[in-house]
Amino acid sequence: MKKQLTIFLFLLISQTILHAQGNPLPFGRTTLFAGSGLCEVCHTSDGTVLTVNGQDVSMVTYWRSTMMANASKDPFWRAVVAEEVHRFPTLQQTIETTCTKCHAPMGYKEAIFNGQTNYSMAEMKADPIANDGVSCAVCHQIKPDNFGMVTSYSGHYQIDPDSIIYGPYPDPELNAMTEMAAFLPVYSTHMNQSELCATCHTLFTPYLDNQGQIAGDFPEQTPYIEWKNSIYPAQNTQCQDCHMPMITDSVDIAWIPQSHQVYRTPFWKHSFVGGNVYMLNMLKDNISTLGLTASSENFDSTIARAKENLTEKAIDLFITTTYENNSLNVFVKIENKTGHKIPSGIPFRRMWIHLKVTDPSNNIVYESGKWDAQGEIAGLDADYEQHYDLINNEDDVQIYEGVMVDVDNAVTYTLLRASSYIKDNRIPPKGFTTTHPSYDTTAIFGSAVFDPNFNKENSAEGTGSDILIIEFL
Repeated sequence: MKKQLTIFLFLLISQTILHAQGNPLPFGRTTLFAGSGLCEVCHTSDGTVLTVNGQDVSMVTYWRSTMMANASKDPFWRAVVAEEVHRFPTLQQTIETTCTKCHAPMGYKEAIFNGQTNYSMAEMKADPIANDGVSCAVCHQIKPDNFGMVTSYSGHYQIDPDSIIYGPYPDPELNAMTEMAAFLPVYSTHMNQSELCATCHTLFTPYLDNQGQIAGDFPEQTPYIEWKNSIYPAQNTQCQDCHMPMITDSVDIAWIPQSHQVYRTPFWKHSFVGGNVYMLNMLKDNISTLGLTASSENFDSTIARAKENLTEKAIDLFITTTYENNSLNVFVKIENKTGHKIPSGIPFRRMWIHLKVTDPSNNIVYESGKWDAQGEIAGLDADYEQHYDLINNEDDVQIYEGVMVDVDNAVTYTLLRASSYIKDNRIPPKGFTTTHPSYDTTAIFGSAVFDPNFNKENSAEGTGSDILIIEFL
């Protein structure tokens, strides 16, 4: 009997119908920072500057609808913080101060500079500058002094009260920025280093023992350390190369002063997309409720770029089949094209294989990995689904994920109880090995350790891929 085969990786994308305009960007200057609205005054497209082939490529236009711009308003992040505080109310100051370091860095850093030892969610919500998320004046003021050191991780970026703002171009225009924003622009190559991103995207969170005492640190997300254990540092491929796509067009990057016409090349688009299409759609659906500064059209553009990132730049998928003795064998190879594990970031993300086989009449004869209206995968095991090398049962699903456990080795979704992983089969980047000095922080956990096809070929590590066999009669 001839059988038709459909295999795809599931990525949840919601439908939206809302069309709304965002609020104005915050316009103001604090001791350390400026709202992105002040930056927009000069660095915005007017049809002649920051335009390529008639397209607006200005920094603020791309950035304002990204997860970075909306880091402080992200409803999922706010819910996680609220839940952690609810479970551990005596640690509210520690939780909120830790979490706002990177989600509301301008509010947090200004408060610390002014002598506070803690910074609260309530303070953040009341401050328009703090709610500007990871804004222009944050990244462009970070100094490289502690780059790549453990002391730089978990939001320990260094910003000094010297009003120096760094850019990637030599001989910057000094007067306009000094007069308009009270910043002194300085050229520095460190803006293009992965270590800049690593100050926040390498995060260790404290975990508690059964007595409620802090017992250690948990690697909540480590894409930079995963990148170090890959082929990409040797190739000088940085985070910015993927998340800030470079174009070689000569771009006039500002319109004040109007007479300057200083064209810069290359130009890095401030798109900052990863794979978080689901949350971008949620933000778009709730622009007014969340008080966002991007329009639905801005979000549409960012969502389109994120979808392209997922479908074109995240993985390569190879499928072969054999049909013998009434048994269909499907060989699925997933190859990681990124510089870190996939899925990456906070370990609430998962990627899985949905295999559906239909007969010539389109009747389903086999299906693994389907999901219901709530987005839950059918046939999941009680605690978590193990990693598979071979699947021959519809209730078995290959899910690539990190599963956290507490000090008693019980599965948990509470970050303050997460002490380790019991499963981490997120597909590593190409070149990833167990002998790298950082492996203890970015280790593979669970059955994937013993899978001869997981990041291996003929026992040699570093393929950055997984091969799964699915068979059924």
